[in-house]
Amino acid sequence: MSKKMNDRIIIDDSKYITEIVNSWFIVYGNSGFVAPHLHGNCSWSCVYYVQLGDSTGIGNGSTYLQKIHLIG
Repeated sequence: MSKKMNDRIIIDDSKYITEIVNSWFIVYGNSGFVAPHLHGNCSWSCVYYVQLGDSTGIGNGSTYLQKIHLIG
């Protein structure tokens, strides 16, 4: 589905350069989380879960995207 959507948006992808500017990893303990934050000047962001552990609760391995409200 994402390829189909991107085909509608990107006409000639040879005009665009994809660049990974920064990356990092975080090891969480029980109930670990990252507070809401912004990825400024980014078109794309990515999350990769290496291991979720044995818990299958709703909060384990969840990513929530929030709509930002710009003031100004």
